[in-house]
Amino acid sequence: MNRERRSLVWFIIGAFVLVAGTIALGGWLAGGGPTRAFAKPGQIVFISDRTGSPDVWITEEDGSNARRLMAEEGEERETAFAPKGDWIYYTADFGAQELQLCRTRPTGKMAGRMLSSGGAQSSLSVSTGALKVGYISNTQVFAIGLDGKNPERVLPSHADEQLNLPQLAAMPGGLPGTRRYSSARLSARPGWIAAMSQGFDNQRLFVGLGDHYVTATLLGADEQPLVGEECGFAWAPDGARLAVATIGPPGTSSLLVYAPDPDQIPEDDPSAGVPIIPAERILINVADGSVGFRHPAWSPDGKEIAFSRFRVEKSGGRVDDGIWVAPAEGGTPRQIARGGATLPVYSPDGRFMLYQLGADIIRCDREGGQVKNLTEGKGINRYPSWSPVLSKK
Repeated sequence: MNRERRSLVWFIIGAFVLVAGTIALGGWLAGGGPTRAFAKPGQIVFISDRTGSPDVWITEEDGSNARRLMAEEGEERETAFAPKGDWIYYTADFGAQELQLCRTRPTGKMAGRMLSSGGAQSSLSVSTGALKVGYISNTQVFAIGLDGKNPERVLPSHADEQLNLPQLAAMPGGLPGTRRYSSARLSARPGWIAAMSQGFDNQRLFVGLGDHYVTATLLGADEQPLVGEECGFAWAPDGARLAVATIGPPGTSSLLVYAPDPDQIPEDDPSAGVPIIPAERILINVADGSVGFRHPAWSPDGKEIAFSRFRVEKSGGRVDDGIWVAPAEGGTPRQIARGGATLPVYSPDGRFMLYQLGADIIRCDREGGQVKNLTEGKGINRYPSWSPVLSKK
């Protein structure tokens, strides 16, 4: 090979290396560059006011090395990790008395708002399949990319006039003209979402399935449209099933599992009425109103559903009755935490569970043993979330 040809080959190789390096550098910078960081296995993010105002904190799974990620002017609420653990999402009040959707790196860097628009934002959830962050703004349900781009409204807002239930139809003015969503959760399946619509003094639960966000109404244990004073819901890890915990009256107190099939639901059309979905399985149903169920949470393997339970006294007062776990396929529930324990959250590997007890966050194993107080009375601690990063062991 002569000198000119060798020079041309080395020029081509050098140009290729330069282009490849530029592309790699651009991708690195687009992903956060020097600020990008990932949560460690077992880390827990939560909100604590131990230094004054409620701020975002992070700790190891045994409660050690707790540190504040940032100190905002107002109050923070809710937490959720991005699927890869490179972002932590939360809501914060920047002094306008309205919570805003925000994010930060697990190191506390690049903290700030995700949206420039105003209006209160709440009901934070993350879809691992659709790679979206869900939230409610001005009573409507939205989703936005993990990068904070392309927000879109993802559920219709028109009223459901076919739901002419006696307890709603008897209210002055009839049914409202638009849905007013109060909470929502994205599924791991793209386009699947569950949301609660506030109607007068009762609530109705809807699901949206598929690219067009077709909506349907769930039937309760009495095979009537699900209406309740309160209602909690959570998607299974695979996003295909929905656990619903209800409190009556109206209706009964129930723990239900739904398996909606989008192929059996026509495209959303206000003139055609709202499709209905019966429960696949009724795990618990109490008709006398003596107990209530809240805060369902699926185990990572989809075999169990943890939930909070309370007893109703003759005076009408509620007494917390701890954390219970029911087999998702049906069976006898078992209690794993007593007293005021509430709001269960499984670890991604299923070894542990977090729950709130008074002002503290408690960790226990899956059977309720090995109980450890992670916050030890240091302020009021709320809204814990586990890092999605699993140990390589």
